[in-house]
Amino acid sequence: MIYNKKYVYKYSSGTESLVVALKQLNSKRVIVPSYTCTDLITAIQIAGCEFFIADCDFNLQISLKSVTNLIKKFDIDTIIIPHMFGIQAPISEIRTSFSSLKIIEDCSQGHGLPNIGEFSDVIVSSINTGKWLTSNIHYGLLYTNNEITLQSNVTHEMYIKELHASITNKVKNRKERAREIQNAGVVLIAYDEPNVFLRGMYYTDKQKRIPYIPLHDIYDPYKKFNCPQVDDFKTKIDWISIYG
Repeated sequence: MIYNKKYVYKYSSGTESLVVALKQLNSKRVIVPSYTCTDLITAIQIAGCEFFIADCDFNLQISLKSVTNLIKKFDIDTIIIPHMFGIQAPISEIRTSFSSLKIIEDCSQGHGLPNIGEFSDVIVSSINTGKWLTSNIHYGLLYTNNEITLQSNVTHEMYIKELHASITNKVKNRKERAREIQNAGVVLIAYDEPNVFLRGMYYTDKQKRIPYIPLHDIYDPYKKFNCPQVDDFKTKIDWISIYG
């Protein structure tokens, strides 16, 4: 068992893994955070679902308050929660607040965080060069307690254990690098929270790189969704690369 799940399935990409997860859960209306990759929207659309965009807190993770407001307004059945930049997202709080909500946990940027899979129904991950778990060949993984009926490639148990064997050392090395950056005077976002540092994120008045264009800026021209916190910090964040 890995990440509290019995089975691991391999697909051609993280996007395909997410499509399969949505279909397997019979999802219809899905919440995603504004601050994440556009591939999540692509997967939702391919799966034939409707998306709803939630605001994020200043630790760059999905806002529980925003999720609550969306659930009050719309008939939501599923939420996708990524651990952006290796910072722990509030999955346990969302599970406690909405016990019937189907939770897909995206750990592409957060392998090694505590309690992965404990509060989610399904886990997905993208494996590629530059991701938390790296490979020269891009593919996706899906972790679940239920056997998948849709077409899949069951991942060999020994292979997946070897892939995950590198996580502990990577977490240790990334935290050491982050500590050096902090000691040099850069205040990293959520440094004291559970964090496995895909990147060292920090606030600045001189942004040079844009990590992501918020989803509500791309897919919500009529301002159906309200994301004031992301609007406040989206031009004030930058990052330092951290290699494990």
